[in-house]
Amino acid sequence: MKLVLLVLAALALTAAAVILKPRRGNLGALDTPWPLERKPTLLTAPEQALLRRLEEALPNYRVLTQVQLLQTVRFRRRSRDWRILNRISQLSIDFLVVTPETAIVAAIELNDATHIDKQRRDADARKAHALKCAGIPLLVWSVREMPDVEAIRAAIAAASGGIDGCHHHHAGAGMVRQDRCGPQAD
Repeated sequence: MKLVLLVLAALALTAAAVILKPRRGNLGALDTPWPLERKPTLLTAPEQALLRRLEEALPNYRVLTQVQLLQTVRFRRRSRDWRILNRISQLSIDFLVVTPETAIVAAIELNDATHIDKQRRDADARKAHALKCAGIPLLVWSVREMPDVEAIRAAIAAASGGIDGCHHHHAGAGMVRQDRCGPQAD
């Protein structure tokens, strides 16, 4: 009998503790302030320096910054795959070069020391693969060796020549079209 009373007392104390515990409320509720603040700048100092060079080198293009990858690609008709979507949904591109009509010319990544981290390398690989599969040229430069204006112009000229993302190779007796994600029969 004493054991039953002891168990009931323990349950009562546990229930009281749960009921009386201070609640933090619904952290995502719209009627309470969220712990957010404005960033001082959108771009790091090296990104700002590269942006100025890009704008100087490419006066006939628009240079967009911090663009979500999903704004630059789409799934082919009837091929939406949620596993792929989940793997790329949080990725962004440092710079996106577009024509005045917003046709995509190239994506640009500026890598710093954080890109040696395994998780960051994995994200970079997923981003590069998605862009390659979509036929968007990706230029990757290091903070330590940023290109000058002429090198930027040359890289964009080379990238804009292959916007369709396909390479043609002779294979045996016929021509095989190979896009950047794998072979396809013509």
